[in-house]
Amino acid sequence: MVAIGSALDLAGHAQEPELPCSEETPAPGDAGYKWRGDRCEGTYVVRVAGGNVVPHSFTSGVIALSLAEQQLTLRWKAPKQEPTVSLQVWSVDKRYRMLKRMPAAEGVYTWPKPAHLAKQPPIGVLAQVSDRRYVPTYSAAESHEYIATFYSTDRLTAVDLGVRNAADEQVHSKERFDATSRVVQIAFLKSKLKAPGEYYVKLSAQNRMRTGVSSEIRFFHP
Repeated sequence: MVAIGSALDLAGHAQEPELPCSEETPAPGDAGYKWRGDRCEGTYVVRVAGGNVVPHSFTSGVIALSLAEQQLTLRWKAPKQEPTVSLQVWSVDKRYRMLKRMPAAEGVYTWPKPAHLAKQPPIGVLAQVSDRRYVPTYSAAESHEYIATFYSTDRLTAVDLGVRNAADEQVHSKERFDATSRVVQIAFLKSKLKAPGEYYVKLSAQNRMRTGVSSEIRFFHP
């Protein structure tokens, strides 16, 4: 993954970093994925292989996009040892992504979202602080529950979703079902997590070829 900094020119303005936005292949046209002031954003060519499952969103409560609002404020709380956060808003099925890298300690970013994006749910929000580790995002206020969402390129059957403590593998929540859409979600109460630390949500399932697939979201619970 290519690091994108928020370098400043002599006037204090954000400069386009070297090799910006190279993690995605832009779709044709002006709406294509590219550097836009302080972030990468736009439509892109999806490279998810058939039958795969990827993390889509991890939030504290529901983050709703409003047609009336021209911006969306996103917040997070990262562990002190994490220097940076990669904040993503994306819709895999609609081939749209926003990526903003910034100091994790800032804890807030106001995204001037495109008006048309509010008409294209489901939108995923992820705040990645290190390799395969995330912190929950929220907008106005934190919720009493976490919501973890995965996106699959296939319909899934025999879906197992579980929340475990990374230290002792204790199961705190578990569900089993056949998915009715390509977006698979689990919501669980924060009160079920007995202590601060690292946890993970793991999805295991079968795709339409009856091949086993899996994905996980590792996260820090404060």
